[in-house]
Parts: sequence; structure tokens; C-alpha cells
Amino acid sequence: MNEDFQEIEDLAAIVLVPKPAFAAWLTSVDPEMCVTAADVLAETITQPVLLIPQPESEEEINEFLEPRKVQLLERELSEWCEDESKWPSPRTPALFDEWIEVRFHGEVSVLGGDEE
Repeated sequence: MNEDFQEIEDLAAIVLVPKPAFAAWLTSVDPEMCVTAADVLAETITQPVLLIPQPESEEEINEFLEPRKVQLLERELSEWCEDESKWPSPRTPALFDEWIEVRFHGEVSVLGGDEE
């Protein structure tokens, strides 16, 4: 997959959806947050959308994501808790899989820009 976004014509998107285990961690870090599994399922907490190069197959999606899972997990943790000492350890690709659902959207269109 080409990773130079300036030369990419076809983009796809992934949405990172926190799972109930992530919500449980949030509540344990900050009980006042009162995040529940219902909040996660109702999609009332943030779900980042990330643009990626258009993959040719599901295998290519996995190849693209696998080396980035810990980084993506840490990005999500930092959005909710700045105190890294409260983050779970170890942070692994398996923990990412346990806490984050990845939803793939194969077609992304850019609207606007240089219109003639």
C-alpha cells in the first residue's frame, strides 16, 4: 500500500470505536466521567476517523494496522487521560484489539477544494 498521502487518489477510512472494556477503564480512571457500556454502544463518546491508503484486501488493512496498534491505542488513551501513569500496562496490539473495534469504510470522497 502506498503511504505517501500526497500521491494517494483513493482513500479509505477506519473508525476507532471504544469497546466496553475501554469504557470500564475510563470510569476507573475518573469515576465522575460515568462512561458506561451503553455510552459506548450508543456512540456517545468520541470515535476518531482516520484516513488510510485504499487497501486491496482485508489482509492489507491488517498489515497496515498491526504495526500501528500500540501507537493508536496510546493516542486514544491520551485523548482521555493525560496522566500516563494511569494508562494500562503493558500496551500491546492484543490490548488494542480488546479495547478498540476498527470499522472500515472503503470509499472516502473529498468534497470541495479546487473547483472550476
